[in-house]
Amino acid sequence: MKESADGKPFEGKKTEFDSLGHIIYEDWGNNFRKFRYDENGNQIEEISLDVNKKLVNRWVSMYDSSNVRIEYITYNSLNEPIEVLKKEFIYK
Repeated sequence: MKESADGKPFEGKKTEFDSLGHIIYEDWGNNFRKFRYDENGNQIEEISLDVNKKLVNRWVSMYDSSNVRIEYITYNSLNEPIEVLKKEFIYK
């Protein structure tokens, strides 16, 4: 059984990992989350879905060549951007 970052087992949800140990899918029973990573292991997308697997939120991150996150975009349930944070706002 895999453990979360705090060392406790994942309970109450189904969690799938890729071959590198990244979480790629979580099933909480009443909502779902999917994750995508780039070739450097940076999380580039997180999608939250409701019980009917309809979009609730989406978050997209972009990184520079040094693997520093330079942009973070939050999307609403219509997949429209509602917040864009650039590097200077993310790392203040």
